[in-house]
Amino acid sequence: MTYETAYGHQIRVAFPPDDAATARAVITAAAHEMGCTVLATTTHSRTPT
Repeated sequence: MTYETAYGHQIRVAFPPDDAATARAVITAAAHEMGCTVLATTTHSRTPT
């Protein structure tokens, strides 16, 4: 996991494909706890999920 601010605030997370649903739920909840709104999620090639 990395948190970047170079091009706006971005949280980057890597996880096995079989864990995708759980990982998305956990990171979305974490962002909410940080006071952030998730605007979009994409794959490593920037394809929307």
